[in-house]
Amino acid sequence: MMSGTPSYISNTEELVAILGRWPSFHDSEVTTLRLEREGPDEFDGPELFVTFHLFQGRADPSRQAGVSWYNHVLATLQFSRVSELQIEGFNHQNAVFDLRVEPAAEPNSGLWVTIESAFGVSAAFMCAAISVANVERRAPTRSVYLD
Repeated sequence: MMSGTPSYISNTEELVAILGRWPSFHDSEVTTLRLEREGPDEFDGPELFVTFHLFQGRADPSRQAGVSWYNHVLATLQFSRVSELQIEGFNHQNAVFDLRVEPAAEPNSGLWVTIESAFGVSAAFMCAAISVANVERRAPTRSVYLD
C-alpha cells in the first residue's frame, strides 16, 4: 500500500494508480448516494455507496480560472454496516470540503465518517468497513470542472 493510503480502506490500488496517490477529496463532488438495506451477507447491511467525482488540476494561465482540470475519475466508496446515518443538503453540485474517517469513540466499534460540505451535501455516519467499489476514468456530464 502506498504511503498516505489509509489502511482502513480496502481495494484502493486502482484509484491510487490512476491519481498517483490517495486523494484528499477536497473539492471533489458527490454525484450519487445509494442506500441498500442488505449487504453480501446478513451481517454486512445496510450499505451506503457514495460516488465522488475526483480530478486533478494544474496552473494554466490561458484559462479564465487559471487552472486546467484533468484526470477525471468517478470513484464509488462502499460503506458497510452503516448506522446513525445523517444526510442533508443534497443539491446540483455537492462540493466536498473534506472526507474524514476516524475510529469510533468506543474501541473496536467501527469508523465514524464525515463528509463535510463546501456546497451541497453533508453526511455523518458510523460504519464497520470501507472499500473502493468502483472506479471509472471519466467525468460526470455537466460538471463545473469540465473544460
